[in-house]
Amino acid sequence: MNASITPMPATMQRVRMVARPGGRRLRLLARVLLVWSVAGTWCLIGAQPARAHAALVATTPSASSVVPTPPQQVLIEFTESLQRSSEARVRDPEGRDHPSTTLFSMTGEVLVVLPEPGGPAGTWSVDYRAVSVDGHTLTGTLRYSVGRLTADDELRPLATPTGLFATLLLIATLGFGVTVRTMSTAGSEEER
Repeated sequence: MNASITPMPATMQRVRMVARPGGRRLRLLARVLLVWSVAGTWCLIGAQPARAHAALVATTPSASSVVPTPPQQVLIEFTESLQRSSEARVRDPEGRDHPSTTLFSMTGEVLVVLPEPGGPAGTWSVDYRAVSVDGHTLTGTLRYSVGRLTADDELRPLATPTGLFATLLLIATLGFGVTVRTMSTAGSEEER
């Protein structure tokens, strides 16, 4: 049996790849940038608060503020409705309990704390324990000052990265620095 061999059309012939200088380096750089982009996006998405639990939104008076006169009410607002077992306790600048009443807004997302009138100037605290509708408990302390700061008191800034988010941010920053250093070293070795 005679088989005839027909040549492949020119469009179907294999094209020989010609290596371009730096092509391997560019592919490696593209892969590294893709990995870091995905990791960075994951860190940012993972840093969002869980939607199933209540989170603090705002307070009135605002945390670390100085107000001229004692507030008639303290508002602590959350992202979702709270159970009626949520509570708050007011403490005066000496750390003693100050009489107060805790109510809820109509939507249930705001703790309304009504301190009784009177009390000394200085830094006051409102300790709260908020229980979301799914049973998750959020505790915290709101500090504000009336008239002046207490002598040995220093109000601290809020919102510093903590916990898992801070660790992931540190790892991503260090990893990106090592990657850039490795890429610049690889580039200088290829040029030799």
